[in-house]
Amino acid sequence: MTFDINNFTTEQLENSELNIHFRAYRNIPYVKEPVSSELQVLNIFIPQDYIDGGAINGYTATTAPIFFPNGIGG
Repeated sequence: MTFDINNFTTEQLENSELNIHFRAYRNIPYVKEPVSSELQVLNIFIPQDYIDGGAINGYTATTAPIFFPNGIGG
């Protein structure tokens, strides 16, 4: 899988406890010849603190867990 590391949007998630700025890489194909270019894509979100060398709740870019939600339950 390859994608343009410079093709992202800067977004923010905010609620009463958190205010996280992150880079959003959206609609990245993960197969060579997708059957459905709308479905066979993934989104990658990286907190800006990790890009800047910081930490969130004690996690850094090298220690943070990776979360892969699956919207189809499979």
